[in-house]
Amino acid sequence: MNIKVTIIKKLFILFLILGANLLYANKIVNISTLKDYPPFVFVDKHLTIPNHELIAPNSDSKFLQGYSWEVVRESFHILGYTIKLHIIPWARCVKYVQNDKTDLIFPALKNSKREKKFYFSKLPTDEQNLVIYLKKDSLLDFDNLESLDGLKIGTMKGWSFGEKFDNANTILKEPSYTVLSGLKKLIRGSLDGLAGYEITYDYEIKKNNLNKKLKKTTTFYASMEYLIGSRNNPNCKKLLDIYDEGKKLIIQNGTFDKINKKWLIDEIK
Repeated sequence: MNIKVTIIKKLFILFLILGANLLYANKIVNISTLKDYPPFVFVDKHLTIPNHELIAPNSDSKFLQGYSWEVVRESFHILGYTIKLHIIPWARCVKYVQNDKTDLIFPALKNSKREKKFYFSKLPTDEQNLVIYLKKDSLLDFDNLESLDGLKIGTMKGWSFGEKFDNANTILKEPSYTVLSGLKKLIRGSLDGLAGYEITYDYEIKKNNLNKKLKKTTTFYASMEYLIGSRNNPNCKKLLDIYDEGKKLIIQNGTFDKINKKWLIDEIK
């Protein structure tokens, strides 16, 4: 009799474990982000990054770090979601989400062109000011974007710099593949200016001791960045709602405040 009871108990426990694992496995969100957008999402350049990584609740990526990553990770983890993470170039992030290889990508600036293709989360992953970087001895008198007419201004390939800048055909735009390469072009004098996301670019400038060689203008566009997914993906809106709900919860329980204090975003500027 005792042996039967023991067997039944073991089978019941096994059933619970299998059921929990099945439920847990179904709560997966497939996300892509880029590797070189500090301090929001970035990796150690010496690490070899795998095709993807599974990050269960109460664990972290072995590769990705950053402010926005922590916001996104904690927002999904608090609701029991495992994140299947892809760390790839931004242009490929966009292709992945358009081809349903991933559900969501972040962080993305909102504009009308993107809103035709993507749904956006209601709550942001971060916020940025966009400015123009200049050589220290530049005589450019910047007042507004019209001040850049006819000038060669550096950008980042695949990034948006706000609707007005993106649509300004009178500005000669020259894209780079990394923030640092754009900064170096500016210092060499091959650019008249460089459009940049202030926190991220200041991070790279300080890291590479370029402060004495560069200056920046006032903000030409203030924006928030979001988690986005394809309008063709039937799961997209549900997952974005889950992120929004999770972020509300981490704001309420103090986790969001801890992330802000850890990364000291305002002190990077």
